[in-house]
Amino acid sequence: MRRHNWYGRSGRGYVFDVFELGAALAETAGVYILARLDGEDGYFDPLYVGECECLNARAGRGIDSHDRIDAARHAGATHVHALAVDGGAMTRRAIGLDLRNRLHPPCNRG
Repeated sequence: MRRHNWYGRSGRGYVFDVFELGAALAETAGVYILARLDGEDGYFDPLYVGECECLNARAGRGIDSHDRIDAARHAGATHVHALAVDGGAMTRRAIGLDLRNRLHPPCNRG
């Protein structure tokens, strides 16, 4: 399985599992990043950072009902990065905020 390290504003690193957009994800709570793979250099551009109670329902098989999926697809989303989080909603929100404050994903705006 492919993995990718993302860093928050705090400097803390988070190791995410990488999946193609629409793939089945774990039925667990977590943080996710909708990303675009840059074909020229192989790097990922973060487009949206979110957190949820069920990764599969929000960012996996249920991605078509996501409120920002049209914006993410328009921006070229190709992958979803998923991080299972056991610490509850406050922990997920803190990780999401840490990442958004560093990555400034465009689909989180507007």
